[in-house]
Amino acid sequence: MRIKGLGWWLVGVSAVFLAGCGGGEDNLPDVPHAVLQHHAYDPQVAFDATGNGAAVWSQFDGLRKNLWASRYTASTTAWSAPVLIEANNGGDADFPQLALDSAGNALVVWEQSDSTRRNIWANRYTAASQGWGTAQLLETDDVSFANSPHIALDVNGNGMVVWEQSDGTRKSIWSRRYNVASGQWEAASVIEASTEDANAPHITAADANGNFVAVWRGYDGVVRQRYNLWANRYVVGAGWGSASLISNNTTDPAAISDALVSRNADTPHVAMDAAGNALAVWVQDNSIYANRYTVGAGWGAAQLIESDVNWTAAAPRIAMAADGNAYAVWEQYADGVLGDATPPFKNIMVNRYVPGSGWQSATLVETDNTGHAQTPQVAVDGFGNATVVWRQWDVTYYSVWSNRFFRASGQWDTAALIESDNSGDAVNPQVAVDVAGNALAVWSQSNGTRSSIRANHYTFGRAWDTALILDSN
Repeated sequence: MRIKGLGWWLVGVSAVFLAGCGGGEDNLPDVPHAVLQHHAYDPQVAFDATGNGAAVWSQFDGLRKNLWASRYTASTTAWSAPVLIEANNGGDADFPQLALDSAGNALVVWEQSDSTRRNIWANRYTAASQGWGTAQLLETDDVSFANSPHIALDVNGNGMVVWEQSDGTRKSIWSRRYNVASGQWEAASVIEASTEDANAPHITAADANGNFVAVWRGYDGVVRQRYNLWANRYVVGAGWGSASLISNNTTDPAAISDALVSRNADTPHVAMDAAGNALAVWVQDNSIYANRYTVGAGWGAAQLIESDVNWTAAAPRIAMAADGNAYAVWEQYADGVLGDATPPFKNIMVNRYVPGSGWQSATLVETDNTGHAQTPQVAVDGFGNATVVWRQWDVTYYSVWSNRFFRASGQWDTAALIESDNSGDAVNPQVAVDVAGNALAVWSQSNGTRSSIRANHYTFGRAWDTALILDSN
């Protein structure tokens, strides 16, 4: 049972905290391809049960964007030479999402253009053969675009992908399951039955029994005329259930004059513990909300988990330990002065969920007010310690910072800079942790000429190493 618990924890970390929203404000600008030549961006990272890791990213070759991958070996503390994992030259491959199982097998999904529309693709790395397979198209509906794929794995390596797909009129949320025993993908299916638009899906890694939870935004065009948050649960042997509304739909949309306050539920993220209980977080009314799914009881009521009524909160992420302890992080204008009329810088905030006690108080994890701190990501190790990474402005460039919460002491460490290259902006940081508390962080960083993928390794109880470049172009 102990081994099974370890497998659950690792898969949870890989799939929940490393599958970002696929894009967002850290993407390279929409400029001519010639300007972007050899830029690398949108990295993702994950660990297996023995501390080996993998990273994937998108990189422009002068004609189109391709997907590359590199493996981290714990015994040598070295990264492998990058390998191309797709050979479709019909159009750009973007926004990869990565998950590893406990044995080191990997699944990657991404969206790719065929010069007419965008489709969802996948590839699998097999640890036994130490190689990638052939990229496979996961959906064949050519009516319109498919976007925003997210991937999760269960303890045995079975995978679940969710994505949004348009029929030319509205978007729906689709899923497809990878069956590790057969080595085949099962049939794709729609997991919600709304007649309105649905988008921005995210899926949590499975619980110890192989069940999954997915969340997404669904439009209410009749009653409230806004996007609400919905969820569905996949149960092994039974499939997907019925979608549930989990955000508050009782408040009317903001008045036109109140344009800075959005009543839409946005940027949903979800995590699950070993028993199958789940926590979803999202931004709404410029605040951070959460809702909890309890096995046997279902979803509860939406709950506000931060109390600053003056300034905007955004970009929430959540990570959950096997025993149900969880950490939600987000960016927020905050200077600790309630009612202050002067907008402060964005800071990184966190709140901790403790089973039996609930949400605690929101806490600052960095105190550098030189410039904005943004786009936080969080991961949890096997002891329930949390690692957070983010990008922070230093007046000249954005840099990557990190902080750690030690569960035994109940204290946050001091925020630390984990890269020292001051030649250009560092963006889109991602983080993974292994069972022992070691961490891998990856991000995209400019040297003033091109953006490359950087990585750094943290050894538990010690410190971050020196950052290095992963891509070779």
